[in-house]
Amino acid sequence: MKLQSNSASMTPGVDNKDLNNLRINELCFIELSNKLKTESYQSKPTKRVNIPKAGGKTRPLEIPVIEDRIVQQAFLFLLETVFEKKFSDKSHGFRPNKGAHTTCKNIRQWKGVSWFIKGDIVNYFDTINHKKLIEIINQEIKNQQVINLLWKIPTCGRYDK
Repeated sequence: MKLQSNSASMTPGVDNKDLNNLRINELCFIELSNKLKTESYQSKPTKRVNIPKAGGKTRPLEIPVIEDRIVQQAFLFLLETVFEKKFSDKSHGFRPNKGAHTTCKNIRQWKGVSWFIKGDIVNYFDTINHKKLIEIINQEIKNQQVINLLWKIPTCGRYDK
């Protein structure tokens, strides 16, 4: 998702700022760029909200501040550029230009398959081995500044709503 003035991007983080009242301009990007270059950038804690799901259940969602969303979007572009070409064409979850519709289109072409398993790993991000993940990323992105910054993102803390 690119940052834009849509309802999801308008949800403020712990600083209570959204895209309308932040007044992002070129100076904001220059200052953010300088923080990143000097490694003084520090992610802010996220705000956790619970999103209603079917059956009365909820799903926790972490809301970062706008500046952190910009940095995370830049990382998404970097990681997609490096890793997208390595992923299987059969994988459709959270991939550019792929999703449920491309999955269904792909499945229609399969022959001799009579059943499918749809899975979801509960609390995956909360339980993933971040050290191992960073090691895998470091095999492809050999830039210590990038790796140092990646470590800051999942360890920034959280404020519960």
